[in-house]
Amino acid sequence: MLENMIDSSEGILSKLSKHYTQETVKGIVPLLFSINVIGNPVGLFKNISTGMKDLVEKPLEGFEKGPLEGGYGMVKGASSLVRNTASGAFNSLGKITDSVSTGLSALTMDQEYMQYRERLKMKKAKDVLEGVEQGAKSMLSGFEKGLTGIVLKPAEGAKKEGVAGFLKGTFQGLTGLVVKPVAGVLDFATKTTEGLKNTTSTKTINEDLTRPPRAFYGADKQYRIYSEGDSNMNLVMQKLKEGKYARNHYIEALVISPDPRTPTSNYILLISCENILGLSYYERHLLWEINTSNIVDVVANTSDKFAIVLKEPTKQVPDRHKVIITRNEKLTVHLVATIKSLLEDLQQC
Repeated sequence: MLENMIDSSEGILSKLSKHYTQETVKGIVPLLFSINVIGNPVGLFKNISTGMKDLVEKPLEGFEKGPLEGGYGMVKGASSLVRNTASGAFNSLGKITDSVSTGLSALTMDQEYMQYRERLKMKKAKDVLEGVEQGAKSMLSGFEKGLTGIVLKPAEGAKKEGVAGFLKGTFQGLTGLVVKPVAGVLDFATKTTEGLKNTTSTKTINEDLTRPPRAFYGADKQYRIYSEGDSNMNLVMQKLKEGKYARNHYIEALVISPDPRTPTSNYILLISCENILGLSYYERHLLWEINTSNIVDVVANTSDKFAIVLKEPTKQVPDRHKVIITRNEKLTVHLVATIKSLLEDLQQC
């Protein structure tokens, strides 16, 4: 980060150019070595293996009962092979486009845009029509933000940091003008393949026809407009660690991007009355937990990070300070206010 810099316009521009060149290289390297760039070979192999197994076993099971059942088993086995192969292929393709799109988005150095993309990605496409709909929304958003950013980013930068901020915003605007529409097109491909995968994958009738149970918020179980994202995360919380947090009172869940150069560092911060949890973004595995009764304070160190201060150290937080790096001033303010409010109302939880 460049701070308190005094130089000529040419000097500032040269330093900014060098800085963003280095950041671009740092963003590309993790992308190239990410397993998602080559799709999901393990998942694809597993899908094809399942289909091949059904292709052999279903007819055998049927012929044990009779020739008619055997013929029906052959149809079921062939159908399973086609369905699983297509599902695995679409899943791999979606992971490739998603990984490239996320890596390109990191090159914009625009935290608000990356947070916006992550929120859109949290809503999963259930079928091909929903995939096309969500993908079109992402693509149009990419073009819109790319075009408006060329004007807004320099103005925002100049307001915050003067000449250096203006040059920084100009770079972000020019980069976004190219990168954001491309990322939007790739997001369209990702969502479409996600919808195709979920259309071809095996589901029960109940999974197809029902939505996740509504989330109620806080200790008093407040009723709000239905949010599929919150409902999904509340369901994830209830199933974690074999139901360890099933009785927790959900508040909210947000995506945290501590390092825009490394998309795989993203995780989900899930807040409930009883615990604050860190979950891996893709697998939804528990990374760490903090019991809210062990929190003594929450302090905003800078505009882009804050610390949760504990009464007693834990194995996961031995120094009693859990630092959350948001890279986003609005998100920092919001989370600090939310946790402070939770601490004030803790006796009700």
